[in-house]
Amino acid sequence: MDVAEHRIYVTGAAGSGVTTFGRALAAELDVVHVDCDDFYWLPTDPPYTTKRPAVERVPLIRAALGDAGWVLTGSFDGWGDPLIERVDLIVFLSTPQAVRMSRLAARERKRFGDRILPSGDMHGIHRSFLAWAAEYENPAFNGRNRARHEAWLAVQSAAVLRLDGEKAPDVLVAEARKALGALPIGGIAPRFGPKGRTAMDETEGWRHMKFAPRDGTRILVTVRASEQGAADVDVAHWARADQFGAEGWRSADSHPGQIIGYAEPELRCWMPLPRAGAAARPTPWEEGEELFGSGI
Repeated sequence: MDVAEHRIYVTGAAGSGVTTFGRALAAELDVVHVDCDDFYWLPTDPPYTTKRPAVERVPLIRAALGDAGWVLTGSFDGWGDPLIERVDLIVFLSTPQAVRMSRLAARERKRFGDRILPSGDMHGIHRSFLAWAAEYENPAFNGRNRARHEAWLAVQSAAVLRLDGEKAPDVLVAEARKALGALPIGGIAPRFGPKGRTAMDETEGWRHMKFAPRDGTRILVTVRASEQGAADVDVAHWARADQFGAEGWRSADSHPGQIIGYAEPELRCWMPLPRAGAAARPTPWEEGEELFGSGI
């Protein structure tokens, strides 16, 4: 899969450069870019006064994203989680507060001009927005803040790439492309060993695998480690091990998969099934079946 087919979610505090970077990354990958703010607010004048109900936002954003690769930017703080159930990469931009606030003030002046001056019709909206954005580093703030962002990131199964929002967009795009190139198709969970993935001696095996079919396009695989903990698996290698033979698991000409998380000693992974019309592949995968192998 080319990196242009990946689905990427970019988030961070207001003024971190999320939208600017996301737009640049989407252009580089030649995929759709969608920003949550374009759907969060109803079109009013003055703007940013009436929120669109979440039950309306999600289907509108999903339709805008389409079925191919995309870059979604913004922060939905839980309400938009269904949009990224199968995301490949989450990019979190972190930017010093002074830089963020300076950017926001400049952006507001450029967008609204005299309307945000004390005599303007948007002055109150402008001041309230800046006050809200300034609370991001306050963990007690009842709104978007870093502590809530970090807690949300900690439970995601997709890879999380942290970038410095002070860097130029082209530098950030290059770093994101490098990260995408390192991902197996479908993404990789970020919590497999201290650096994401570690080497595995192929003579060490797995006791068994359980399969449960899903939606006709992929299968959920549960793996239980034998002598090793799940964190020791070479993820890129294992994600390609989808053929079962008498000698055990092997990785010849297989479908890559998506690691979605583990709690030792179990590892869970999505494996794609052949698409409709594709050549049939022999497979022992049956719901609830246990298969035993002695190696990868």
